[in-house]
Amino acid sequence: MKFPTTVLVNSVPWVVLLQSAKDLWSASGKDLLGQCVYEEAAIMLREGMTPQRLAQVLFHELVPAVDGDAQINLSEQHVAALANGLLSLLRDNPELVAFLTARSDAPAAPSDPAPATEPTAPAPGPVPPLSVVE
Repeated sequence: MKFPTTVLVNSVPWVVLLQSAKDLWSASGKDLLGQCVYEEAAIMLREGMTPQRLAQVLFHELVPAVDGDAQINLSEQHVAALANGLLSLLRDNPELVAFLTARSDAPAAPSDPAPATEPTAPAPGPVPPLSVVE
C-alpha cells in the first residue's frame, strides 16, 4: 500500500513526512516515533518502522490533528486510548469502513424487490448533519 504524503484533516491538507530519529529529536528534544505540529499542518514520523507500526503511529498523530480543530485538549493518555481503540475498530471491521466511507452519490446496490403483498417503506431522505448538544 502506498504511504500517504498528505492527508486531509477537516478539509485542510496536512503534510506527512518521514524523518530520522535525529531530526525528530532536534525538533522536539524527545525520543519520539511521531509528532503532530498543528501550527504547520504537519505530521513527522520516524523512518525505519514496520508498515504496521508506521500506520499505528500515523493514526496516533492524526488524533491531535483533529483535536486541534475541535479544541478538546486531549491528554496524551486520551490520544493513545482513542487512537488504539479507533484503529482497532477500523482494522477489525472492513464492512463498517466501507459503509462509513461510501460516497452518497454512489449508485445504490441492487436489492431484491419486496413481495407484492408487503407494503414498501418510503425511501429515506438525506441524513441531516450531526449537531453538538451542549
